[in-house]
Amino acid sequence: TTVYSPVEKKLEMDIYPNPTKSETVITYYLAEESVVSIDIFDITGRIANSLVKQVQPKGNKQVVLNLSSFPEGIYFLRLNTDNGTVTKKIIKVR
Repeated sequence: TTVYSPVEKKLEMDIYPNPTKSETVITYYLAEESVVSIDIFDITGRIANSLVKQVQPKGNKQVVLNLSSFPEGIYFLRLNTDNGTVTKKIIKVR
């Protein structure tokens, strides 16, 4: 007898629009309840902002990030969960 297990959904994060002038939307999926943190780092590696630090239930998630007060440049957004970490680049333009 062969037992098939469901395919695990890899931790992924999308950011749009990117590049952005002000607001951008972050979407991600949690396969199970998890402690979630979302941090923004500047090009030097310093934390520029912490968006989320909480336990979240499984499912699709969306966070709106307002970068209007940030100077133009390159930033890195890090999503950290119990099941892994994803980092993506965000470009802030004028």
